[in-house]
Amino acid sequence: MPSRIPKLFRPPLSDALKERFKNTYYPNSLTDKSFQPYVIAIGQTSLAWNALQEALCELFSRVAKKEVERDFGIFLAIWHSLDSDRAQRKMFSTIARRIWEIGGIDDAMHKDIRWLLAEADKLSDARNDVIHSPLVSRSNVVDPSNIKIQVASRMHPRAKKLGMKDILPEMRRCRDTAIILRDYCLKMDGSLNFGAQEWPWPEKPRLLSRVGKSPQVSRHRKTPPK
Repeated sequence: MPSRIPKLFRPPLSDALKERFKNTYYPNSLTDKSFQPYVIAIGQTSLAWNALQEALCELFSRVAKKEVERDFGIFLAIWHSLDSDRAQRKMFSTIARRIWEIGGIDDAMHKDIRWLLAEADKLSDARNDVIHSPLVSRSNVVDPSNIKIQVASRMHPRAKKLGMKDILPEMRRCRDTAIILRDYCLKMDGSLNFGAQEWPWPEKPRLLSRVGKSPQVSRHRKTPPK
């Protein structure tokens, strides 16, 4: 692959050029290894999100089955007939309210399901911000090992929400939050399936805080113990 370093900046540089361009960065290829942590984080975030959405599908089917004691699979088919993740969650919210109104689930269950869906909606927006914001990797002219990776555009609507900063910690927060919500959802499903005596209704998990504005300080927390 041809070098992305502009000819003017290729070593050896004179002392005058080093001083002149010490704060200058040139863009790296999109396949540059500096992107690897971001590529991994984007992939893991997508995997975790897909797992959460599928767990919501299972829980939706379990709740809906409270009113129609027939084929469990029909509710899976209904869920997957919708192309939009958000539309699926909205349908779940509507069905859960109906099941609650007829006494199929109690007040606490309905409240927790509503909380889960609301948090999934929040996460969906945050996930879209980090997944769809353009990134750029730049190497310093004088010291190519000095690499900065930032959101590439101030005008992109989702990038504007993130700011010109390293978004890797926020990517990881989205990934870990999706895993926490997925696990909570599966525990709800287990309680509805086996009954509270065998599988107690789970406690609401503590979610991770949004990453602060400073990209230098990592605020990534471990997933709370299950």
